Amino acid sequence: MKKIPLLLLCAGMYFFGANDLIAQQTPQKQAILQEEAEEGPALFKFEPDYLASEEARRKEILLMRTLIDSMDISEGKR
Repeated sequence: MKKIPLLLLCAGMYFFGANDLIAQQTPQKQAILQEEAEEGPALFKFEPDYLASEEARRKEILLMRTLIDSMDISEGKR
């Protein structure tokens, strides 16, 4: 019988203590997420000219496609 009040006391202290910890972390987590959203994807930190290189690659692929389409190759060999 002595174990039940002790267990309830420990559980109560745990829940009251955990509530305070969660309340303190929420604004910090939101601030960090908001800061990351403003910076943009992490990819741009390591490769800032990614969009320009991707655009150049797409133009090169389009150029090759137009060159291949303009060649006189039968449909079976394509």
